[in-house]
Amino acid sequence: MGKSCRITGVVHLPPFGADRIHVEGLECWLLEQIGRHVEYGITSMMIQDQTPGERAGLKNVAILSALGRTVKRMFPDLSLGIILEANNPSAAMYIANACGADFIRQKVFIGAMIKAGGVINGRAGEVWEARKDMDGPVSVLTDIYDRTGVPLGPLPIETAAGQVLKYGSDGLILTGRNFGESLELADRVRKHFPQAPVYLGGGITEKNVGEAIPHCDGMIVSSCLLEDGKDNEWSRQKIKSFMDCVHGQ
Repeated sequence: MGKSCRITGVVHLPPFGADRIHVEGLECWLLEQIGRHVEYGITSMMIQDQTPGERAGLKNVAILSALGRTVKRMFPDLSLGIILEANNPSAAMYIANACGADFIRQKVFIGAMIKAGGVINGRAGEVWEARKDMDGPVSVLTDIYDRTGVPLGPLPIETAAGQVLKYGSDGLILTGRNFGESLELADRVRKHFPQAPVYLGGGITEKNVGEAIPHCDGMIVSSCLLEDGKDNEWSRQKIKSFMDCVHGQ
């Protein structure tokens, strides 16, 4: 695949609690962080809301819609995605629809997972219904067995991938417990479903990106690009070095 491998960066928003949100300051910070990625050739980004909960609140929906609209206005060629910590893909889709984003990421799509917040159920039916109400196409990228939880009644990865595709996923995100397992899972899924886009969802670094590229259609990166010791600022130098490694393949 080489240079056709799609790199998607992620900028994490602070959780929206009861405190007043200074949207203008948040907007400036977000544009700065996304601009750093775009500057060095990353053409796909996700905005991630980290507010916990089963459902996204109206505050989250409103602020993310406004922020996403600004990002699309400032970076019209950017492929933009929305991801919510809340297990609420219809909210993510309506946000994407309102701001002109291109896709969402849904971490629990089929089955059920045990996570820190309890049992999280798949929302494939919710996605199916929300799609009927979209004004334009919103793609859905879905994790299979997101590594932040443990699946209830795990199926073989090939079976789970088939179910995810059956219920309308446009791309499959695979993340093993370690880098080697991620590659193994990706290879197994691509062998059975060669037409389905497969993304690696974590554990990618500057050191292993070259090895990862032949195994996937794209990868999602974030933590490896953060400034050392910071969780809300992404490093221009690390982004540049990472993309130099990608383009060198």
